Amino acid sequence: MRKLILENYQSPGDLLMLTAAIRDLHQTYPNEFQTDLRTACPDLWQNNPYVSSLREGDAGVTKFTCHYPLIHQCNTAPFHFIHGFYQFLNQELDLRISPQRFHGDVHLSESEKEYPDQIARPLRGKVPYWIIDAGGKYDFTIKWWSSERYQAVVDHFIGKLVFVQVGEFGHHHPPLKNVVDLRGKTNVRQLIQLMHFAEGVVCPVTFLMHLAAAVPHHNPRTQTRPCVVIAGGREPTHWEAYSHHQFIHTIGALWCCKDGGCWRSRTVPLGDGSDKDKSTHLCMDVKNGLPRCMEMITSDEVIRRIEIYLDGGAAGILKTPDAARVRSTIQRQNRKTAKPSTRSRVQVLASAPKVVHFLPCGQLGGLERCVLNLCKHDREQNVGVVLKEEGPIQRLFARHKIPVVALWKARDSTKVQARLRSLVAQADIINCHCVTDFGPAYRFRQLFDMAHMISLQWYCQAPLTRSLLICASPSVAAIQAKENHVRTILNGIDENEFSAKQPRDYSGELIHVVRVCRPEKCSPYFWDVAERILRSHRNVRLTVVGEAGRSTDQIRYVGPKADIRKYLEAAHIFLYTPHEKVGAHDLSVLEAMSMGAVPVVANEVCVRDSIEDGVDGYLLPRNDVDIFDRTISKLIDDRHQLEAMSRACAKSVRSKFTMDRMSAEYSKAYTDELSGRRTRR
Repeated sequence: MRKLILENYQSPGDLLMLTAAIRDLHQTYPNEFQTDLRTACPDLWQNNPYVSSLREGDAGVTKFTCHYPLIHQCNTAPFHFIHGFYQFLNQELDLRISPQRFHGDVHLSESEKEYPDQIARPLRGKVPYWIIDAGGKYDFTIKWWSSERYQAVVDHFIGKLVFVQVGEFGHHHPPLKNVVDLRGKTNVRQLIQLMHFAEGVVCPVTFLMHLAAAVPHHNPRTQTRPCVVIAGGREPTHWEAYSHHQFIHTIGALWCCKDGGCWRSRTVPLGDGSDKDKSTHLCMDVKNGLPRCMEMITSDEVIRRIEIYLDGGAAGILKTPDAARVRSTIQRQNRKTAKPSTRSRVQVLASAPKVVHFLPCGQLGGLERCVLNLCKHDREQNVGVVLKEEGPIQRLFARHKIPVVALWKARDSTKVQARLRSLVAQADIINCHCVTDFGPAYRFRQLFDMAHMISLQWYCQAPLTRSLLICASPSVAAIQAKENHVRTILNGIDENEFSAKQPRDYSGELIHVVRVCRPEKCSPYFWDVAERILRSHRNVRLTVVGEAGRSTDQIRYVGPKADIRKYLEAAHIFLYTPHEKVGAHDLSVLEAMSMGAVPVVANEVCVRDSIEDGVDGYLLPRNDVDIFDRTISKLIDDRHQLEAMSRACAKSVRSKFTMDRMSAEYSKAYTDELSGRRTRR
């Protein structure tokens, strides 16, 4: 018996086609194979009699990755999606698997054959229903149909059909009225249970249409399930459609899909940094905000296709008693559906707006510290933080009793989604913070129909966006596209936290120099400067915070978890050589200045907005070791100048870079955005 471990980490729709190939492998060659699967959706394989438990490395076990190269011929070859994995396995294993049934292979447990509580509870009983998917993934916006048209379909059948709206959390699924809303509330097994009892399905080309064909109907006398697919012209009909589906397409009707599917990805660019924003992946014919192939499909046409099933007897309508009960229940649900913020516009503008921050990373860096400072400074305005992923920063927020929700590895968790909705419901606006990757922030802000803005903490140009763009320095604001709405808000620090507790000793022999940053943030010529200074001034002591190393008489290394205030307070000079065009407005320089350490730094974008050259520090040319050496030597030799500049540093931070100022400017930006008063600054 041959033992195979098959691997594929594509989307659930692809894996559903693989279930068919595995079924037919075993039915064509009974008792000749043992198969185990490594896939992105293990729930799809539950209860499957063709799946065994095999271990890699055991004798006789072969592992390989499954593909379906047949897709590259799909516009011309007369094959369906279901044939893709068959052909691959036949070629890879020298077999002749023959298709047995024209659908995927899904197996239900006995408990899944019970009517779903997710429907019975809100509707107070068992009623027939249709599933509707009115959205899709951001990778393929070209598949999206108009939300208003989906709503028109639902409204037409009020009192006749019950629609249950589904959709994966994190994807684009605008809420519909007059439906049972299960968006983000089902895992794969729950969706399979819903499909088992569904009378019909309305959706674009997606996993749901293939699931509609694969999941057996709860009525054993019913072999097929009605499904209306709003397809347009992206995929060729013969590759996707099932014979008993109403597959509404425009293949052959438009120049862009006259010879088959266009296989494009997006209708318009989203500005999230994805390759799918490139012109080769964009729709070539857009009308009224939709691909023309989707715009040509009207709500009346979808209604007509549903009515074909009703008129033909393949599906029925609600009975009169059920219709009355369902209508009253859904009307109550519509009234209870709350917007993310329960405060009125008048209440919002009459007080400080409430904000939730989104962070794309769970690690502790300058961006995360900025948000932490904002939340600590004004807890009433900053109601909490959402992290894309778990990390050390999560514990730090929790330690300061700041509400935090981490999404990564928990997006299917009902509890996490409930906490997320509860947190966002307290806010009036979302502040999405970005460094270089705008995709996570773009996707998060689309989850909620509420005001939002983007805060940019890196020297890079943001994509074109309708959102207000907050830049952390004038240098970053200067490179933004003129079409974007831009404001500059310089970072601030808590000057009380970073203030010297006792005066420095400028009369002593030793001079303390400090560097505070991770090693990768500092250009290598830092060490050329340091070695020159240490060699010519034996009374200088260098402390390197954030890097491990072997300490010497003149150099002391302390780890990243060190209390930087302790070392900044002891330092006379802050030496820093940041990389070119990296960062936006570095916090470590502000913290050093607030503690009275004189900054001697390379003139780069992340520091130049903090320092007035020659007054409260020095901005020096990058890579010029000689001028660094002369400048630091002058400060070492002239203690009066060093002391005067130290006082100027602290005074500068207290006048320009406080948390009071930063928080007030963000608050004004929130208020202006909510009231529609945008200005470019």
